[in-house]
Amino acid sequence: MLKFYQSPDLRVLADKLIEIECNQINNVFSRSTIVVPNLATRDWLEQRIARHVGISAHTDYPFWIEFERSLIEKVYEQLVPQAGASDFPLSDAVMRWTVFAYLNNHLDNILDDPNHPLFLTLQFLITTREKSHVTQRLWTYAKETARIFTAYLQMRPEWLSQWSRGKGGCLEDFLSPSITLPSWLIEHYRQVLVAQQFLWQVCFSEAYLKREKMFDIFSQAAQTQNLPKVVVPQRLFIFGVFSLNASILNFLEILSSDIEVYLFHHSLSNEYFSDIVDNHWLRSLPFAKQEEYSSGHPLVSRFGKTQRDIQRLLMQREWSENIEYLPFQPAKSDSLLSRLHADIRYMREEATLGAEPLLSVEDDSLRIHACHGLLRQLEVLRGELVRWLNADSERKLSDILVVMPNPDQYQDMIRSVFPANSDYDGYYLPARITGISTPEAENLWQSVVGIYTLWNSTFDSQTVCDWLLLKDTCAAYGISHEAMQSICEKLIAAGFRRGFDQQHLQSQIDHQDDDDRYTFLYALDRLVAAYTMPDAEIFNDEVVPAEPLSSNDLSALQVLCQFAMDIREAQTQLQQESPALEWIEKLKERLETQFSYAVNTSGYQSIVHLLRDLKYQLGERITLPLPFDFVLNTISDRLSSQQPSSEPSGVITIGRLSALQGLPYKLIVFLNADADVFPSRTYDKRYNLIEISTPRPGDNHREQDELGAFLALIVNAQESCWIFYNAVDPVDNEARLPAAPVHTLIEYLTEQLGHQKFIITHESDPFHPDSNAAHPAPLWYKVQKTRLEFQNKSSSQWVEIPFIANRLEWANSVQQQQGIPRQTQNFSQLLTAILKPASTYLKNKNINLLKNTASPVTIEPLELDGLENWQINQRLLSTLDDTQKYNHFLREPYLPMNQFGQAYGKQQREHLNERREKLLEMSHASGLTKTEPQQIHFENWVLNAELPISPDKPWINLSVSKAKSYHLVRFRLHHLLWQYSGAYQESIWGFSDKENPIILPAKTKQQAQSELQEWLAIWQILQEYPWIVPIELLWEVVKKPELIDKKIVDWLKMRRPNEDYKGIYIYDDKGAWNLLFKGYREEELQSILGASINQHSDLILPFLEDKILD
Repeated sequence: MLKFYQSPDLRVLADKLIEIECNQINNVFSRSTIVVPNLATRDWLEQRIARHVGISAHTDYPFWIEFERSLIEKVYEQLVPQAGASDFPLSDAVMRWTVFAYLNNHLDNILDDPNHPLFLTLQFLITTREKSHVTQRLWTYAKETARIFTAYLQMRPEWLSQWSRGKGGCLEDFLSPSITLPSWLIEHYRQVLVAQQFLWQVCFSEAYLKREKMFDIFSQAAQTQNLPKVVVPQRLFIFGVFSLNASILNFLEILSSDIEVYLFHHSLSNEYFSDIVDNHWLRSLPFAKQEEYSSGHPLVSRFGKTQRDIQRLLMQREWSENIEYLPFQPAKSDSLLSRLHADIRYMREEATLGAEPLLSVEDDSLRIHACHGLLRQLEVLRGELVRWLNADSERKLSDILVVMPNPDQYQDMIRSVFPANSDYDGYYLPARITGISTPEAENLWQSVVGIYTLWNSTFDSQTVCDWLLLKDTCAAYGISHEAMQSICEKLIAAGFRRGFDQQHLQSQIDHQDDDDRYTFLYALDRLVAAYTMPDAEIFNDEVVPAEPLSSNDLSALQVLCQFAMDIREAQTQLQQESPALEWIEKLKERLETQFSYAVNTSGYQSIVHLLRDLKYQLGERITLPLPFDFVLNTISDRLSSQQPSSEPSGVITIGRLSALQGLPYKLIVFLNADADVFPSRTYDKRYNLIEISTPRPGDNHREQDELGAFLALIVNAQESCWIFYNAVDPVDNEARLPAAPVHTLIEYLTEQLGHQKFIITHESDPFHPDSNAAHPAPLWYKVQKTRLEFQNKSSSQWVEIPFIANRLEWANSVQQQQGIPRQTQNFSQLLTAILKPASTYLKNKNINLLKNTASPVTIEPLELDGLENWQINQRLLSTLDDTQKYNHFLREPYLPMNQFGQAYGKQQREHLNERREKLLEMSHASGLTKTEPQQIHFENWVLNAELPISPDKPWINLSVSKAKSYHLVRFRLHHLLWQYSGAYQESIWGFSDKENPIILPAKTKQQAQSELQEWLAIWQILQEYPWIVPIELLWEVVKKPELIDKKIVDWLKMRRPNEDYKGIYIYDDKGAWNLLFKGYREEELQSILGASINQHSDLILPFLEDKILD
């Protein structure tokens, strides 16, 4: 018996199913089988049954393909037990691997035989015999071929039946009479047909013929009512059907000969509409031709092809008389959405949207929101949800469904706006994302396979450290995240840039490059040497120890050593080509041994289930060797696409449009309805013969399925339906169009209503009041209020920054008010604080600036920037008189790669030596002055500084820096501190951009003390007040006081972020200055800077006296 039930209301269909099931249950322990279209429908139906009956148990909810295959196999095993089941299911993954394995193992024979059926296809695909290129192209072709074969299994099984029996046929047998193709495209499809016929025959014909034999036995048993009751359900329910094809109906017709089959069709309407045509297509016909067709309701004609096909299939089989049409629940109120529902369900060509009585412009049942980016859509949605919930006390969070085309790509953004604790903007709106793979499963999988994927990557420092810092990687190695982060920082500091070892690096660059100083293994050797022999200058004439490690680093260092051993083992495995089953077993073994701590987590169980499913699908058939990376790619794709759960969540449900299709909710929201993401782009159709064959009702097209899901979204929203799209791209601020279906809906509503008041345009951010939005959330309300108060406040109301002429009095005042102790200070760090006054002040006030953290450098240096060049020269200075130390330096990761680096180091060392000799000749000295750390008691200060050992000779020093203002200030203040300590000698320093050295005369202790007091007072002032005296600007103005206004303007231009203006180099952080100057106009800043420079220019005057300025 085959019985059909049809209704536009899924709730009515569910209630009918429950009624039939309850009335026919004879044994409470008997099992029921309900075939469902997706996980969401399964969970929704299971919950509804539990609410009506009190419990939902002993019920199986398979998907159709799974149910049909397993039922046929079970019946076959019962009726023909000696034959066994099918070798393997013809699934997409199995067919992909089978095709790839065949092509990979027969490639040479195919390309050497011009008469081979696959010769032309592979000749076009394979442009070079390079292994990685070949395997990648073959894998892509195998993936596309498997996808097409899967479509043939569902929609053109008779083709595969003929091919399996060696009956290929010619292309003309496949071409639709209504299609006209150019000759070159006909030849292309002819070659496609030959290639696909051959691949199917050699790879799958045996399995398909056995599958047909199994079906014939099943069909005969069903038609004679001899199906084994032990494996066949007494009744079968097929619920919430969205699509049907001839193969499914054939199977149901055969099965219904022996058991009761109930099909519950979720239709758009109970009316007849199978004869309507696409309204867009109809308009393209001549006017006389248009009268021959009916377009019905415009939205149904445009988006309802799948539903029309189902009616046509039923009409072809004359089953329409067996359909029982169930009523639908009427709308509770008159609204724009309820009128649209009625027009669609009754298939009215004359719409009632604009009929009397006219609807209120405040009607929010159907709205389209135009926003600036997805983040803004989510923020607007929160406010709209609060207003909607507050409008009716019976509304609950679980009444809200939010769908998107691709929520998995934006789940981080969604979770940030709808966090688990709901603490975002002051509103409590808990939500759950369903229907996508869990981050726990994906993160665990990345940790499991990373040991293999890293070897096939560039093995750069960022990728390696990112993998090591994964939560599951740290747990597998038994180390804390903090310890792993610390050892990764030390690994990068030891020189790791790219490549596991020299051999691995040579695979990415020239094979003659043998410089391994920037590889992982050399950096690890440096860390090991630093721990085991920290005092050694070099180990084994190769490894220069890194900076010494502490005992706390030992466990982390052992982890890195274990990681290196794991990589070696993975390398050995990857060099082998094994059958896919062996690779799966290796992954399973690694998961169970290294990650057993996670055995009770959902992520672990998802991966285990996936590996078990793949192993079952493969069976023992695929024994051909496969590259491991392609096995990994397949598993990763399946993991990211599997849906562990799509059930309604009890709070706000957020999920994929296709996964939650057909479910009734009071409010349904469609986010990110943009033209570039919806409908999804279709696959390449050049290899799909269905595209050129005569169309059949039930043919599956992804675009049509998504259009049908969009129409179902509108129809199943019981009270309200909101659609959000990006009217303006937030990146380039350019206008954008909505998705084509949304545009069609807008045109239809505009035509019927005569206005577009249903479109709501929102502000670009939540910081401005939005007249089209509900009352803003508490957070945004406070922000908007603060902005308004700020705009109404004139700049004159701001507290002026104090500028006091006498720095010492100012510093003493701060000391007395705050009681800040003068403690031991590193003199060099203290000078840095003085020379960067804006950053120092903000730091003292616990104000942290957001900085763009640079990513680790992932390639070995081929040239040096200014800072790297300075660091190299600084290190080379200490090797001028020590050849062995210089040779050790060449093994450290500082110079550029290979011969160029060595030549550059030699050239720079010779240049430094020439500068040193010239400096010594001009100063009449035999060598540079040796220094040592010293403690100087200066008044209440204790200053630690690097000063000359002997106070009886001039301080001769060679600097690799340029004679910039900040370097000269450091030079002079170090000289003054030395003079204060008891020396009365000159300081003679050579700078890299000066032909002659700079000489500072000897100073008395009193002179040095007086000048040092003025500079150290600045540090004291910065503990409480900002010091608006940029040292570089002060320096430039004192040199040329007549240009003070121009210099200030130049400096203010340079402080702007990303300013290309070439002027004064700003030594301090631009962000710090900009934060201090926030709220001031440019003319006010010019006045402030001019006043402060005039007040404190006396700091630089001694530099003029000593002829440091030129």
